[in-house]
Amino acid sequence: EEYTPHGSNPDHIYRKSSGARRHTFNATTDYNWQINDDNNFKFLLGMNLVTYDYEDNWSQITDLTDITNPQFDLAVGTQTASGNQKWEGQMGYFGRINYTLNDKYLATITVRADGSSKFGKDNRWGIFHQQPWLGVYLTRSS
Repeated sequence: EEYTPHGSNPDHIYRKSSGARRHTFNATTDYNWQINDDNNFKFLLGMNLVTYDYEDNWSQITDLTDITNPQFDLAVGTQTASGNQKWEGQMGYFGRINYTLNDKYLATITVRADGSSKFGKDNRWGIFHQQPWLGVYLTRSS
C-alpha cells in the first residue's frame, strides 16, 4: 500500500494484492524381472507434474484528502483498478528398460515425453530419447 497527500503530484492511495501457488507431483515405480540366472530385466516408469498459478489485482484512487488517515473512502478523485492472472503447467512421462546378460552385458532403452504450456500451441509435447533412436546401448562390464 502506498499513498501521497492531497495536492502532491500525483496524490493517490494505491493497494495491490497478489498470490501464487506452485504444485509439484512426482511418481515412479520400478520392477525387476529375473528370468533366470543369466537374464535380468529392470523396468522404471514415472511421471512428474508442475503447475504454477498467479493472480494479482490492484486499485488506486486519486485526491487523498487526509494523509493521516489514508483510506479509499476518504479519497475523492478518480478510481482505477486492474488485475492479472497467469497459469503454467508442465507434465512429463519417462521410462527406462535395462537388460543384463550374464552380469556382463547391459542394454538400456530410455525415453521421455514432456508437455508444457510454455511450448507453442502446435508443439505442446516433445519426445526425448538417447541416441541412437530410443537409446539402445550395449556395454560389457569386466
